[in-house]
Amino acid sequence: MPAALRSARYAGHDGLALAADEGGDAGSVPVLLLHGGGQTRNAWSRAAAELAGAGYHVVSLDLRGHGDSAWS
Repeated sequence: MPAALRSARYAGHDGLALAADEGGDAGSVPVLLLHGGGQTRNAWSRAAAELAGAGYHVVSLDLRGHGDSAWS
């Protein structure tokens, strides 16, 4: 069953703000989802929710300059 995702922010190199969606238990096996060129973390929203619901700790990240992440 899909799980709810929550918004998160990470500090990248030199404090660059990176946006992400997270789901699942932080103590579970981690899965990092990265989008392709011209996309955002939203490309993974359904898969991320399914993986979180299956018991994984999922982080779907907007790479720098994409989506809600800052430009370098």
